[in-house]
Amino acid sequence: MNTINLSIPVHTARATAEQTALLDSGATENFISFRTWKGLGIGRQELDEPITVHNVDGTENKRGKITHYCWLRVLYNGEQKLQRFFLTSLEKDRMILGYPFLREFNPQINWNKGKLQGGKVELQSIKFRYLRRL
Repeated sequence: MNTINLSIPVHTARATAEQTALLDSGATENFISFRTWKGLGIGRQELDEPITVHNVDGTENKRGKITHYCWLRVLYNGEQKLQRFFLTSLEKDRMILGYPFLREFNPQINWNKGKLQGGKVELQSIKFRYLRRL
């Protein structure tokens, strides 16, 4: 498992804020902390079935099962994809970009130097794009 810390602008209907995110080759999904989600003021949806989440050390996440997710538009290197971010407790991290990001964008990464090459990652709430047109 490899990780890189990124600084990512997140655009919402409320504001634009720079957030820290962990690019994690071992994460099976994208995640966002409850604190970050609440601060951004974006919507969420409930899962049909809660998901049990385990931390890297094998312990169950202290927040318990994941019950909600939100949609964020991910922009990278001239492309954009709508991706699901599961709401959970992430301790010091605010967001994790995992396998869905890596699969969709297949970015050039220099893991030895901790650098994402080819462009900057940005996130947008669904409403941001609509409001920007107005």
